[in-house]
Amino acid sequence: MKKILLAIFTVGMISSSMAQMGVGIGTAGLNIKSDPDKTFALLFRQNASFGNEQWRFSSELNGVAHLVNKSDIKFYIGLGGGLDFGKNAGSNKIEGNTYVKFPVGLEYFLSDRWSIAVESGFSYFLTQKLFGRGLGLFELTYYFGR
Repeated sequence: MKKILLAIFTVGMISSSMAQMGVGIGTAGLNIKSDPDKTFALLFRQNASFGNEQWRFSSELNGVAHLVNKSDIKFYIGLGGGLDFGKNAGSNKIEGNTYVKFPVGLEYFLSDRWSIAVESGFSYFLTQKLFGRGLGLFELTYYFGR
């Protein structure tokens, strides 16, 4: 599944961004975003956390459509999916989930290359057949060649 996501991500980034992409960090880990000035864009997020006898790893890819696409502010909705797996403290079993995500976000550009984004939405876990936690994140992103 990781190889499929990586292949989709690579082809999508090359075809949609033409080297206009952003890299950033936020509450959901590292992010890579395609060209924000186009109507459709891709968002890739990678997160890992480690603690006392526990760890968690998640990776997701979202396709978004910019409903408001002004030079300094973007409002988007999207559809995506990801993998989330890890080991809890006191357990030797690795648990994993796959999920579908429905993000809704707002991205504000502080300058031509720097932006802050807030995102909400919800997810549906395919493995557990339940709606997941409410989503919320904050990100700071730097865009190359914008």
